Amino acid sequence: MNQKKAFLSVITLIFVISSTKTISATTSASSLFEPNTSVSRLEYQQAAAYSHLNWSSIPNQPISIQILPVKNYSGIPLQLRAEKADYFNHGKIPQQAQELFADLTSASRYFNSKGATPDYHFQLTIEKYQLPFDYAPDDIWWEELNANVDRWFATANNANLKLSLRVTSANKYIANWTQSIETTLSYCDLNQQSQPLTSVQNQQQTLAQYVQTTSGQAFIAASNYLILQAILYINQKPSLARVIRKEQNEIFIQSDSSSFVLGEKLALYHQRQGRGQSALPAGLVQIIKTYQNQAIAYPVNLRLDQIKAGDWVEVGETYPYLPPKSIFKAKNQCAQVSVATAE
Repeated sequence: MNQKKAFLSVITLIFVISSTKTISATTSASSLFEPNTSVSRLEYQQAAAYSHLNWSSIPNQPISIQILPVKNYSGIPLQLRAEKADYFNHGKIPQQAQELFADLTSASRYFNSKGATPDYHFQLTIEKYQLPFDYAPDDIWWEELNANVDRWFATANNANLKLSLRVTSANKYIANWTQSIETTLSYCDLNQQSQPLTSVQNQQQTLAQYVQTTSGQAFIAASNYLILQAILYINQKPSLARVIRKEQNEIFIQSDSSSFVLGEKLALYHQRQGRGQSALPAGLVQIIKTYQNQAIAYPVNLRLDQIKAGDWVEVGETYPYLPPKSIFKAKNQCAQVSVATAE
């Protein structure tokens, strides 16, 4: 009897494990890109899904950002050097990684890192960087030869790295925000169609080599994930219109994208010289006339002399959230699970 019970328990356990694998394998790829700030790790095919995102167009101008220099705490140095793809499985991180991150933010279409007056600052930090082979920078030719021979008889490990993104205020106020993600990719998860570079970065032979490696694609996947989370965070903030002028007792307001509602009361924020938008509202204004993306307002609990051209008025949501689609084509035959491709 005890043997029979044990046999039935084993059968039940196998069924549960099989069902779990089936569910995880058939999970819709689109669910990967739903808002979820609790995720701290992406592994294998789930991470590979982020190695090439096809972003949707947005109806308005992209948000202006400034990308600050990358911070590197990984222990693997960044260096400006041209190498073949194999080098990046055991060597230094290309210094062009910062350019790659900037390129990925532009590819999202939500952000523009070339503007003169950025609204927000983005800063990427490399927290962890584990190579498929033991770190060997190959700076001396006989060390390179010995290391190459050693790697002939070694099996490549997974590429594993952890990135963090910090968003802070520049011209527009936002509460400081930081998100981290750890990605793991194996040789089997390489995407034949990794995220394409822009026309400028296409000339970078080092980046062209880097994005063919598991380390490079793990970097792309982590960066794309963090860029997506930044979009979701910034979209929680209302859009802002600008006070363009004052005439007698009327305030003229203009928005790049939002429309106004007659009679609504909106919070007004001061534009502080050299410090951008104030963190707290100075008072309220009420809309009395509307003209598509322009409006005329009266101050509610402010004097007219307390309002200046260039001040901000809170309007509505920044941009609609449009989930990207993943494009994955296995580079190696050992890939088991495919993810949805863009239509």
